[in-house]
Amino acid sequence: MSAAQRVFEIIDLEPDICKDAHVGARLPEDVGLQVRFEDVVFGYQSRPDDLAFDGVNFTAEAGETTAVVGKSGCGKSTLTRLLLRFYDPHEGRILINNQPLTNLSLPAHRQ
Repeated sequence: MSAAQRVFEIIDLEPDICKDAHVGARLPEDVGLQVRFEDVVFGYQSRPDDLAFDGVNFTAEAGETTAVVGKSGCGKSTLTRLLLRFYDPHEGRILINNQPLTNLSLPAHRQ
């Protein structure tokens, strides 16, 4: 499958998270964004015995270029889906500028 096809699949996904799940905070538009995954555990419902992520930790600092690379099926698209809140992790948390994703306004976050 081509990279472009995967991008369009992600764009066409219907999220598990309700659009109005949280009418929370907005991130400032004029600052860089730090992204941090803390002990993230996630698996798809269709494969309950096969975790996609089991205790993932990383920080992508504002202003840095970060690449996510790996072979097909290693979790690159899953990471993107979690970051865009199509899914929430089973455990752990994802933060943007030290704010948990679950505290952010979903429509504003996806813009």
